[in-house]
Amino acid sequence: MPRPIIDNPNTILHEDINDMFKTKKENDFDILFSTLNLILMKNERNTDMIDLFNTLEMSSFIKVLHLFDGRTVQFTEANKFTDALILAIVYYLREVENIRDWDKVQEYFGSYKLDRLSIALKIHNLNEFTKQKIQEQLRKLKI
Repeated sequence: MPRPIIDNPNTILHEDINDMFKTKKENDFDILFSTLNLILMKNERNTDMIDLFNTLEMSSFIKVLHLFDGRTVQFTEANKFTDALILAIVYYLREVENIRDWDKVQEYFGSYKLDRLSIALKIHNLNEFTKQKIQEQLRKLKI
């Protein structure tokens, strides 16, 4: 069974595009996406969008495109995202799972060595930030 070009179509046009290609072969999809890639390469000065197109599934790409519609987006560096992910995991382990022993937290990360002091400070700052945001919301609600 052929795959849809656009998963979860949210417009009639998307549904029509899927209908056009529902009897096509995988090779036809490759030709279509290669052609679209060439058109993007021709029309776009910034190759970042082409990289994003080549990375995401069509439906996800369309969602991102509509979400940012013409705006410039600057992503964080990958290592900063990794740091944020590690912080979120440690925060979850310490604050939600209540694992206070740093050695037990470290076990979840295997050979990756956590900077305990730095992470403890970041957790403290995150808690302060969260309190501040809650207070702002309560002030808006006048509670």
